[in-house]
Amino acid sequence: MKTIKYTPKKSDDGEAAYAGHVEIQVLSYPERMAALKSVNVVVQDGKVELKIDPLDASVKVYELVMKQTLSVDLLHRPTGERVVSIEELGYSADGSQLISEIGNMLLGGLRLGELSSPR
Repeated sequence: MKTIKYTPKKSDDGEAAYAGHVEIQVLSYPERMAALKSVNVVVQDGKVELKIDPLDASVKVYELVMKQTLSVDLLHRPTGERVVSIEELGYSADGSQLISEIGNMLLGGLRLGELSSPR
């Protein structure tokens, strides 16, 4: 099993809303292709298209992130609130954005240098 400690990306104002990391079990190639299929992503004429209602896709991505998350250790910079689960992230706009970031990273795959040692 390959894992990554995902660090939230900086926003447009130059600082990430969260400090810390989310430890995630990375998808293998077959798992990633199955996940893309589950959100009805298709490639047509060289273009990637979503063939599902975006809200339905968001629910599926949330479920994927929930399944792949091993641990959460985050601090919400604006409020100082500690977040220790994906469920807690889902209650705020900043948290929902982070869940989407993680989902996109999982579905897009990682470069070998981004992976940590097998567990």
